Amino acid sequence: MSNEEKEPVATESAANQAHMSPAKRMVVLAVVFFLLLMVVIFSGNVRTRAQVTQERMNTARAISKALVDEVIQGETGRLRLSVETIAKEAGYASMTVTDKDGLVLATTDRTVAGQIRDEMKNPKPDPVSVRVGGLPAIRKAIVLGENNIQGNLEIVFKK
Repeated sequence: MSNEEKEPVATESAANQAHMSPAKRMVVLAVVFFLLLMVVIFSGNVRTRAQVTQERMNTARAISKALVDEVIQGETGRLRLSVETIAKEAGYASMTVTDKDGLVLATTDRTVAGQIRDEMKNPKPDPVSVRVGGLPAIRKAIVLGENNIQGNLEIVFKK
């Protein structure tokens, strides 16, 4: 054989060297799939929490409107009965109504009845999401008309 007729030397091309074994490829695909699944679950969970918070704020708006007359009239007995009934029927951890200066008018937690709660003073017209004792809660001003704030409502939810 002459120099020109040499047998081709078996060498792998760069493209063939870049291929992974099927087992490694499956592991990589499984990891990528798992990470994508976690992103989808996390984003769905965040969206669900926002929807739950919005529903709770809407509930606080409705309850604060329902309690306006009792707060204005100062009927604490009737107000206490309404608060206890609503909280029990809805399954809330607790529910409290104060005047605009933070004086507790009615509550499901008898240990704070008649006390002043500083965090409930000067309520905001729009609902606010807070945590009370590690549980989610909504605070909403009890408003007569446009901006005539009469009191504050706090609903503490069971997780």
